[in-house]
Amino acid sequence: MGNMAGSWSAKGFGKWAHLIPDVALPMVVEGMKLMETLGLQPGLPKHFPHPIFKPVKGSALEIHHDQMAPPVLIANLRAHVASSDPSTTAWIRRHGAQMLAQLTGGTGIEDGATLIVGPLTPAALLVCMEAYYEGRVGGEFRAWREKVAGPYFMDWEAHMDQFNALLVSAGHPSIGLIPAAPNPRTGDPLICVWPVGWPHGSFSNHKTESRALGQGSRMTLTLPVTIRGSSQVADPRIPDRLRNMAILSSNGLSNEEYAAAEAWIASDPKAYADGPTHEHPERVAKLIRSPDAGRALGLPTGPYWRITVKPATVQQYLAVLARVAAGESLSAIPPADAAPAPGSPVPNEDKVLDEEEEDSDDSEEDVPLSKYLRRETPDPGPPGLEAPPTAAILNVLGMKIVKVKQPWADALVTGKKNVENRTWPLSQQLESTNPTPEWVLVAASKSTPTEAMMADYRSRLNRQHPGGWLTSGQGRKDYETGSIVGLVLIQGCYPADRMPLQSVWYNGGDDLGWVVEKAWEFDDPIALADDDKFQTMVDVANRRKLYLARLKEEIGKLKPREL
Repeated sequence: MGNMAGSWSAKGFGKWAHLIPDVALPMVVEGMKLMETLGLQPGLPKHFPHPIFKPVKGSALEIHHDQMAPPVLIANLRAHVASSDPSTTAWIRRHGAQMLAQLTGGTGIEDGATLIVGPLTPAALLVCMEAYYEGRVGGEFRAWREKVAGPYFMDWEAHMDQFNALLVSAGHPSIGLIPAAPNPRTGDPLICVWPVGWPHGSFSNHKTESRALGQGSRMTLTLPVTIRGSSQVADPRIPDRLRNMAILSSNGLSNEEYAAAEAWIASDPKAYADGPTHEHPERVAKLIRSPDAGRALGLPTGPYWRITVKPATVQQYLAVLARVAAGESLSAIPPADAAPAPGSPVPNEDKVLDEEEEDSDDSEEDVPLSKYLRRETPDPGPPGLEAPPTAAILNVLGMKIVKVKQPWADALVTGKKNVENRTWPLSQQLESTNPTPEWVLVAASKSTPTEAMMADYRSRLNRQHPGGWLTSGQGRKDYETGSIVGLVLIQGCYPADRMPLQSVWYNGGDDLGWVVEKAWEFDDPIALADDDKFQTMVDVANRRKLYLARLKEEIGKLKPREL
């Protein structure tokens, strides 16, 4: 995933439209199940889910509609408005919907949220489209009117006042730009749906500098769910493409299987959707080859093979599509995040994915992205002992190194301090009402603690542990600085009204309390590089060359301890 930022456009699109993440297929199933709850019978997916990654300071995506050329959309709207059921639901049944799964980021109008123009009904959309097509609003735009392949961009913002005047005069409500965004408080993932033909885009994420450092990007998955009986038609190549991509992205298969999969993908140049980002699907092979496939074919390993669909997921997905084709309900299928069935293979948790391993001679485990999203932790050790974390936690997407001043850094990793105070959350999911704990590495900043800080520290420590941990010989110059000193497991990031505990370490007010669940101190602190000037927080993935070897070494030294 770390390679994506180097090849993504500011709007979030590019050659990656041909990538199919393993985690995306079960999410398509969840999207189809959602359609059932809305009284809409899902049909076979039109093409494939793919990631949209809008990087930090990403630009806006201009407002547009998809799948119908402007004259076709207008003709369909006229026929629909004149029909016996001109409702929006009936439009979706006839022409389908579009769907996105927003995983992280995009929480508001200053944070890259997807937007929908609305509220719109088919009749209201027809008023706007006819006025624009006929040149009564915005002048004559021949290129837009005659374009035969999407997306079909229109500057709705520039003409919003004129559209609203026409809509109000025709008895429709005014329209605006509606963020299709997760709850900004919790940041929970969101599936959003809108009818085919409805204008949509996204805001720029220019708010990044006022949020936590490194937390300004947005990750979304397209979910190409169709409606049974609508004009949307599934591409018959889908099963074969999925199977061959899964083979090419997996280890442990035969040379013959890899050669056949590579040849099939090379013979599949026809785009699966409109737009330049979907052209040349045959070029995906160089992005997804596993190390074993690369060795068998004498070709380079692809940077995205680890997150690409795998055979077991494809088999399960195609079994679901068979049920959809038969018109069966999907309500009985377990949710995508359900626990695996007994006996299911479990990826090797102790395997750390080094940058250098791409060229090694040892076969690697295929680790699906969904495993990292669940942020699994090791099983407990023997009864009476607590097992330490393993180096597998370094694989977790988005794991951070956070700078903390002394003596607070020492207090955190030694278990003395159970709340860290910040004005921002470590991650959006940790703000939610049901967070999953996340590991974070604690780096002591280079500044020596002041006498005032030491007095505050001793006061709080004595209030929490009277006569306890405080030692008379510990002075402000006795603390390790400029080093990674250990790691802590953050249970959640809570505002004052949701703090699950009372703590002398929590400042209250507008601060969020990062509640510490577990803490481990390193035997030998890892010195920060002299030229590493990160201010507050940085992704481990961005410092792998500097610290990965030493981090594995120090985590490997951690021993089980008494509970």
